[in-house]
Amino acid sequence: MKIKTMILFVLLISGLNLSSSFAAAYLQANLKLKEGIKGDSTSFVTVDERKIEVKEGVKSTLFMGNFTLNLGFQKIDTTSLSLSLTLLTLAPDLERIFKETLIGIGHTYSIKEIKLKDKRVFKLELTPSGYLEKEDSCNYLLTDSLWLYNNKVVHFAITYMENSLADYFFNMNRNYLELDYKKIKHYFSFSYPQTLKIDYFICPCEIPEAIWDPRLNLSLDPSKHKIYVLFDKDKESVDFPGPLLLLLYEYWGYAPAFVAEGASGYLGMGYYYAKKLKDKGELIPLSRLKISKDYRQAPVDIALIEASSFISYLIDAYNMDNFRKFYNLATDLTFDQAFKEVYSKTLVQMEKEWLSFLDRYKPIEDDLKSLADRKVNYRYYSEAIDPYKDVLAVYAGYSEKNNILRIMNKLAGAYFSLGDYKGAQTYYGQMSLIDTLNPGDHFIMGNLYLLQGQKDSAQTEYLKAIKLDSNYASPWTKLGEILLGEGQLDKAKEDFEKAKKLNPSALDWVEIYSGLAKVYSEKKDTIKAQQNLYSALQYSNYYLSSEKTISANPYLKIGEIYLSLGAIDSALVPLKLAEFIEDRPAYLGEIYLKLGEAYQQKGEKDKAKAYFQQVLLLPSGLSEKNLAQERLKSVE
Repeated sequence: MKIKTMILFVLLISGLNLSSSFAAAYLQANLKLKEGIKGDSTSFVTVDERKIEVKEGVKSTLFMGNFTLNLGFQKIDTTSLSLSLTLLTLAPDLERIFKETLIGIGHTYSIKEIKLKDKRVFKLELTPSGYLEKEDSCNYLLTDSLWLYNNKVVHFAITYMENSLADYFFNMNRNYLELDYKKIKHYFSFSYPQTLKIDYFICPCEIPEAIWDPRLNLSLDPSKHKIYVLFDKDKESVDFPGPLLLLLYEYWGYAPAFVAEGASGYLGMGYYYAKKLKDKGELIPLSRLKISKDYRQAPVDIALIEASSFISYLIDAYNMDNFRKFYNLATDLTFDQAFKEVYSKTLVQMEKEWLSFLDRYKPIEDDLKSLADRKVNYRYYSEAIDPYKDVLAVYAGYSEKNNILRIMNKLAGAYFSLGDYKGAQTYYGQMSLIDTLNPGDHFIMGNLYLLQGQKDSAQTEYLKAIKLDSNYASPWTKLGEILLGEGQLDKAKEDFEKAKKLNPSALDWVEIYSGLAKVYSEKKDTIKAQQNLYSALQYSNYYLSSEKTISANPYLKIGEIYLSLGAIDSALVPLKLAEFIEDRPAYLGEIYLKLGEAYQQKGEKDKAKAYFQQVLLLPSGLSEKNLAQERLKSVE
């Protein structure tokens, strides 16, 4: 923890910015994939389309249809360019095509008769539509080994930028990949030779070497066993079953997107989500998803769930061998024929059977719990709410008290992480009624009331916590903070001193000394104020080193103390780090407020205003919102 912390501090002090921008030239192009019968030009029908951008001077990789496409270009003038193209098809009919050509903007270049299945072939049409000069916000290359960290596990070579979010959060969840791989090996019998691994690149932004699928925020390269996924605050795709999709293409070859992506979701909870869509009347008729172009244009959340659920039903109800036969036979234009040949039913008939199954389906509570836990670990908090609720509904009928309390706690935590404090309060309130001797529930209830500006209710909950545990220091620090905010300095000091004599945690010590520093500062006793601030700083470093997982709060506390000491630049380092790590509105509100105050003191008014406005936009605490309003007025 200490080593990683030092690296991060150096990283921030040096001013490195992973998303710094430079102007770059991109080629915009349209790709059209047509399927037909070899030798019959009239049989070709468009089955897939993509709009892509390729950065000048960079070889970019795209997977489409049954081939990996590697593209590069050199601009000649405003109307023409030199295009370099390499195409490598999937097994079993491996085919490599290399082309270099001059082409004009608006003109179409075609590659005809790319082998597909049986007598069927693809035709690829590439049409450059123009150039685009834009800020390149992702300007690092995979060859820049200085910033890439490779951590090899059993079946994956995981590569990510050191000190990126992936380094801190995905690293803790990497075991999910291995667990999924074991299931893949069990159900599909896919397994690389011992010396071969899947190259799994976790990117902080859309690197130009990959042409990204905007639906899934990932890119595949089956020809080199590579997957590129995103992991940043705005876009994440680490939870998509990319490894199984890659292995399906490598071992079984091509199938329409509905079939291949549906099979990749076999290890997930497709039935669970599809049943919810059905109950809400949001399912799309499967006949509108079987062509890859139509499937990709449908809302991704619905199309992917339907595909996963339906294909899972084919495998579970009609066995894996039959599904593989269908997978190997089907193309976009032979979907119905292949389906009837394997299953002796039409797609419409099987769809009715699947929908009837969904009506009868009931999820297993352990599967729901695992699903929700995984979503929380990947910071998809909103996606954890429903499965936790459904587990709770099942547990309520028969499970013991401790199981119910654990799920309520996780559910409340998910609501808190989303900034829904009333939702969190509902479940913590229920927990306090079930487990009447737990002071922690009342302490958290007090914090939730305080976030919403309900000080009297917060004080009541803190006093309940103290009544249940007379050695509980944390409620006393909070009571002191409330009194401090009301200007009752002597009473606040008494509460902080009471907390000192109990059993304070590392965080409690930081809060105690910070609170006492504010008391003495208001009393104009500068020496005692500084003494307490330095004590708070000492304990904040201890708090940081004692944390077992990555947390923004220690950095926030360090930043606040430096800010109080007038060391603005020293405050900005941990505060920016806290901003980088944190995604929960309650804490982000505090972080943004302190960053705004730091920049205001530096005289950088625009930055200060931007941060104060962010506090107001978030579901942050009412106290932070009120202070942000005041600061904005003072900046004007």
